[in-house]
Amino acid sequence: MSEIKELVLSDKLFSLYQSFYSIIPTRKQVLVYEKLLNKVSFPIETNALQIINCKEKHNLPEHIYDDLIAPLLSAGNYDSLEALSQSTYYKLILTTNDEHKAFPYFNINKDDIDKIYSISCEINGSRDYLIAYLKSLLSNAKKVLIQDMYLSYHDCIAPNLFSLLPSSPLNIEFVQNYNDDGKTNSDIFSDRSLMHADWSVIRNNEPKFQTCHDRYLIIDDKIEVMLSSGFYYLWNKNKEISCTIKRYLNSSS
Repeated sequence: MSEIKELVLSDKLFSLYQSFYSIIPTRKQVLVYEKLLNKVSFPIETNALQIINCKEKHNLPEHIYDDLIAPLLSAGNYDSLEALSQSTYYKLILTTNDEHKAFPYFNINKDDIDKIYSISCEINGSRDYLIAYLKSLLSNAKKVLIQDMYLSYHDCIAPNLFSLLPSSPLNIEFVQNYNDDGKTNSDIFSDRSLMHADWSVIRNNEPKFQTCHDRYLIIDDKIEVMLSSGFYYLWNKNKEISCTIKRYLNSSS
């Protein structure tokens, strides 16, 4: 089984990354390269189409092209960068192009990202980008752990929360809570009327989650998503929300 790469670079960034020590870089290129190294997570995914585009449009040196192209031609992958990014852990394309504003692009000059990737939404700010990204992360999930001690405080949360999840077999784990009205997270996850028929649900009793204030979404024991204000504020704009994404520390992969 081939290794799952971390993310994708735009053609321009990929060309700079590969050729930096083979050229005399401008001051601007040095600054971009340094910023890229602070933002990127390795290894990087690429394919034959990107290498060809980098040579034709971004001056990728001939010797680097020759080193890279043969195995990629054999692999026969000519997907677009957008499609290619969906096979990576973070499903992102790092770029410096101001025209690339929509998911899955992250502009390293403008977006607040690091090797722990972060998306922030201000009060009254759109959540569309963040919701689309979470749906993408979850699109092929087989297991998900949902930890938010305040889920049951919000009557409208279940339809929105379940809309993030894939319509395919999925093992859902949740963490119990108790609110002032006596409603619990079990009440949300025991209502099968809003769930896909192939979902299974169990309560997670790991001690580390029982008194945890932070809100987590852990996907396939590989990706950890932390939501600063809780899932409710993915759809309610009355409070800011920040989302950080990283490899799950307990992951063995």
